Amino acid sequence: MSERSCSQRTEAHLSRASANEIRQLLGNRHVTTDNPRGANPTSGASRSLLIGNTDGGRRLTVVIEATLDPTTWLPVTAWESTTDERRLLDER
Repeated sequence: MSERSCSQRTEAHLSRASANEIRQLLGNRHVTTDNPRGANPTSGASRSLLIGNTDGGRRLTVVIEATLDPTTWLPVTAWESTTDERRLLDER
């Protein structure tokens, strides 16, 4: 996830997790899985769920959207992981 993936517009939607916490997921145990809600309804861009642990022990779920750059994903929104999401992380 690149620095540019955390624009001001996106950060407004991420009030439950900071951009720094989202970056921490990539350095800790995490999983990605298909988003059951599918693609972006406006652009059709692919969306997945990133589920993982922050350095401080929070378990977060982040909806991430594919961009034109295959190495960059855009975080769309985030929340404390649900019981089912935590189970996915524990099973992998």
